Amino acid sequence: MIRYFQTTTLILLWCLVFSALWSVVVYGWVAWRRRQPALDAKPLLILPTLVIGPVVLVLAFQAFRVNLLFPVHLLSGFLALLQAALIPALVIGMASGVFVFITRSVYREYGFWRQKNFAVVAETLGLNLHASLRRLVLLKALADTWQQCLPWFFGELVIVEAVFNAPGLGMEAWRTARERDFSGLLACVLWLIILYGLSVLASTALSRWLGRKLESYG
Repeated sequence: MIRYFQTTTLILLWCLVFSALWSVVVYGWVAWRRRQPALDAKPLLILPTLVIGPVVLVLAFQAFRVNLLFPVHLLSGFLALLQAALIPALVIGMASGVFVFITRSVYREYGFWRQKNFAVVAETLGLNLHASLRRLVLLKALADTWQQCLPWFFGELVIVEAVFNAPGLGMEAWRTARERDFSGLLACVLWLIILYGLSVLASTALSRWLGRKLESYG
């Protein structure tokens, strides 16, 4: 069961890394433009894993002869598994709306906090406003996004692991359910609950910590 937990955790961690990198890119774009577009009026464009995953898998093989299916776990080292989890993390990040929500959150938080008194004073004094707001906006956007997208992320987990043949908790839960191995299914569900609970606790703790820090800026 540990190897299934490892695979799912690697996909989750890669998605966290990509979401953090994407938030930095979006913040750089917002700070460069120095204005907040009306994103809230635009509809969300999120495609499910069942659409994105097979397309990515086929295009990678047909165009670049790259096999994105997971290698055999017992015959692969940690670095090979880490590399194999990269593309599934990108796919599930897109399918769960992580990147879309981060984009909106960064725009919203930047537009909100740059109007606060401390930001106006900092800009008046000639300080680097974008550097002052960067940490606040990025952490707030990441915390809000993951709180909203975690249920979607775990909902898409079974599909992304099945498409990429990733031996994770989602795929193992599907296999044990198909074979009516209820004890194995229960074990997978318990591990998923633990992983989901830890993720929720982490995002909630970050949000509460930010809330305490921001009480004086309200």
